[in-house]
Amino acid sequence: MEGQHETDGTKTFTVFWKILDTKENGVPQSRQRLFIVGVRNCYTKDNVRFAWPTPVACKPLHTFYEKRPLAKQTELPNYMMANMGIHLKKLNESGHEFGKQHYVGDLQCSPGRSQLTLGYTPCLTRNRCGGAGVAKTGRGGFYLYNKMRYMTVDEMA
Repeated sequence: MEGQHETDGTKTFTVFWKILDTKENGVPQSRQRLFIVGVRNCYTKDNVRFAWPTPVACKPLHTFYEKRPLAKQTELPNYMMANMGIHLKKLNESGHEFGKQHYVGDLQCSPGRSQLTLGYTPCLTRNRCGGAGVAKTGRGGFYLYNKMRYMTVDEMA
């Protein structure tokens, strides 16, 4: 679009770009995406301006939880236990009470790459929502520390 010009040499479009995150637009998930908008300059001559949407408060993550009893404890693979240990250490060091706040942990990745978030989920991928990883382990999504269980596919949708 930047390379397009009118016959008199003036630019045809004005281009705007911005990285938006879903957690700043009402969804309790961090999913950053690049948005590019091109506005034909013939529309901006009459004081028509482009404006990015104003951020919307994020809905509380717990409003998406299903009403379920606490899951029975099952043995987790070593790499998941290592990630859980890293998360619990971070929580203890920061003075947060385990199980009181809505922390979400990604236990299914390599130790050290695992994310721990408060009040929103990291970006969901197909594997986290029900891909090959879920088929192999029977577990998917992210771990809800205050519920002591994984998020369900419906909670992630």
